[in-house]
Amino acid sequence: MSGPIDSYVRLTNPGRTASREEAMHLVRERHNAMIKQAEKGAFKDAGKRLVLGPSAAVARIEDEYRTRPTFDWILPSTDVIEQGIQAKKDRGDAMKQAMVRAGNEDERRALAWETRVTEREIANIEAAIGLAPNKEVEGIEDLNAMRALQGASQTGDITEQCLRAMERLGVKPGQKWPVGMKTALMPHQIFAVWWMAHQERHTPYHGSFLADDMGLGKTVSGIAVIKYTLPTRPKNKPGTLVVAPASIITQWTQEVQKHSNLTVLAWRERTRVDGSNGLRLLSQFDVIVTSYEQMVIEWEAKGPLYRAHWFRVVWDECQLLRNKMSKRSQASCNLKAQYRLLMSGTPIQNKLEEAFPHFRTLGLPVLRTEDGFHDAIGGKTGRAGPAALSVVYKAHLLRRVQETLFEGEPIVNLLPKEQVEIRVVLGPERAAEYRSRRAKDKREWIERTEKKQGC
Repeated sequence: MSGPIDSYVRLTNPGRTASREEAMHLVRERHNAMIKQAEKGAFKDAGKRLVLGPSAAVARIEDEYRTRPTFDWILPSTDVIEQGIQAKKDRGDAMKQAMVRAGNEDERRALAWETRVTEREIANIEAAIGLAPNKEVEGIEDLNAMRALQGASQTGDITEQCLRAMERLGVKPGQKWPVGMKTALMPHQIFAVWWMAHQERHTPYHGSFLADDMGLGKTVSGIAVIKYTLPTRPKNKPGTLVVAPASIITQWTQEVQKHSNLTVLAWRERTRVDGSNGLRLLSQFDVIVTSYEQMVIEWEAKGPLYRAHWFRVVWDECQLLRNKMSKRSQASCNLKAQYRLLMSGTPIQNKLEEAFPHFRTLGLPVLRTEDGFHDAIGGKTGRAGPAALSVVYKAHLLRRVQETLFEGEPIVNLLPKEQVEIRVVLGPERAAEYRSRRAKDKREWIERTEKKQGC
């Protein structure tokens, strides 16, 4: 199996050097030189994960080194990388077509292996040059999506904005605020509460989008803003509806009870009540927690959740709305609410278009329509897409990451992530069963592919 540098050379320089060996020598020479400089502290610790490309790419990277003495990472020769990866994908598609036309099983097996090798080489290249997911944007694979989210993240010191919010709200460090909270909020959470309340009151769509990184306390911030704005909720009217994955319904109810004196009810299929009695029941609690699946059921049946006019609707883990054609995405747009709040640590995971259902759910002017979104952001083909989306995110989304600072220190002190690899060796019977199922799946895949190609 070839290494990342080897793969990078063959990807970005097909036929553009006298020989593959010459390209390898140039890359390794430049790479080792930068590593030595990095070890001396010139570029923090980025050098250990840097792979440099030859020719013009090297000059571009050296220029960036001179103008940016400190940085977290660098993307060498982005255009070349994108073109090369696309060329690899085109080659993989061609091999898949050849696999369908192959005359015998051995030839098909060889082509299938080559296809897997190609896909693995692309993964190696992405890992080598920094395109693979990292702890800040875990799960994001698309380069444009990564750029847009990173551009909107607050990575500097937020001390001033946090202290200003605390002064406006009259909150002192360590104080349990707002009244009724059982937990003292951290400064960045207090700012989040102020920001969400401000967005709800002073934007035309009356909503906000909290996208703090995982581990920064989005749930507690959401509970706090519910408590803070509770006095403005109309009496005898439904309060806040929280829509969350079914697996964390119980966790949400427990968190509400643990951190506040808010009343909460889990709205499930077995506990729901129809008709006017259902509406009365919904109005008796400050917080109603339900699942995305239950939301869709109620939407299709025009149940109490959709007959109520909510004070606020919160969509936790709102990346689940990313498919604009899904029922849950369409159902979310039909909930009636005075205020709307989206929460997710990974707002977009693969492509820029995943942001559109969020804007549609929030009701953002212009961007809530597909034509308006594509005109403003550019979609897949727009070169300014990531930059344009970052601008929108900065105005309508709040995102802090684990490296964000307060008074010169990280806003939270989380334990470092530790990855443990455990290899499991299958016994003879399990191994035979695995091989049998794999062969069956392979035959079925080939049959489906042939059917699609009309063979």
